[in-house]
Amino acid sequence: MRLKSSTLCALLSSAFFSCALQSREWVPGLDVPPINGGFDHTARSVPDEAREEARQVTQPVFVEAKYRVLLPDGSESIETMRKAGSSLVLNDEFAVTAYHVIDAPQTMQYLYLDEQSQIPSLSLELSQGFAEQLLTVGTAERVSVRITVGGVETLGVACPDYSSGELSESGRYPGPDYAFLRLPISHQLPSLARSPHLRLGDSAVLEPGDFIYAVGYSLMQGRFLSAGEVSNVSEFTANSILQDYEFTLTSPISPGNSGGPAFAVYDGNLHYVGVTVAYFISGQNMNIAEGITSILDDAEKNYGITVRREAAPLPVQYENAIPYDSEGSLQGPFSDEEE
Repeated sequence: MRLKSSTLCALLSSAFFSCALQSREWVPGLDVPPINGGFDHTARSVPDEAREEARQVTQPVFVEAKYRVLLPDGSESIETMRKAGSSLVLNDEFAVTAYHVIDAPQTMQYLYLDEQSQIPSLSLELSQGFAEQLLTVGTAERVSVRITVGGVETLGVACPDYSSGELSESGRYPGPDYAFLRLPISHQLPSLARSPHLRLGDSAVLEPGDFIYAVGYSLMQGRFLSAGEVSNVSEFTANSILQDYEFTLTSPISPGNSGGPAFAVYDGNLHYVGVTVAYFISGQNMNIAEGITSILDDAEKNYGITVRREAAPLPVQYENAIPYDSEGSLQGPFSDEEE
């Protein structure tokens, strides 16, 4: 944010909002198909249609939040905070992104620097009293927020709901870094649920070496698809900040990718297994993702939102089993008399 004759430095805090449920006539089911033997380590089985579907269901997220700021002279100003990132359109009802992409707190603290004051030469030492005259800490109150996904205005944030007091001492939601955005019934965005080659995946099955596609709006310069592999899922050092996430990947990502999907490959389809959230600037493709299984578990447990359903069990094959009929008699090329 920028004020006349001032500079504001935002310190995020406090709460966001949730939105009431709306009924829908039909939402395609999202099965989680079993992965026998693990995800693929190459992309050879992926048809071009699958990659195009992955790109189409990835949509940009834009946030515009307006804040009422009380200035030191007693006057007020309405300022706008703008943020952007990526998301995946899950079905007719929800899009999934990272919470830090759309986080627009109810209140924000800021530092007010009076740019009209005469600042002494850098060679002179600033006294504490003079510094206090230059800097003023204030509070800005949010008055409105608008979030769009692929140009469609959302109905709000379905979860997580930070207003329930579930923030940790650090101010961060103790669960995964994700958000479900509720979409209007009339939205016409391509979705994972309606894409023939896309599946809802199981991130708990991921292993190092699994092939991964990441899709997102890198630097908000367009929709980019990058390829890599899972680099780690559990072997983090003690007290590593990565313990709070689920896996790392080598697929290149950039600012703007946050909230975008990560897909693993299996049986010619792409499985949605994670939400990209961060990367190490000083690392070499040390990129971080929240696992979709942890996200769905959190949404179901804490907010009662269920979008996945159990896949139909595979038929059991008994190669050496002796068949019985409905009355319990043996069937086959023998009879009781022959026994």
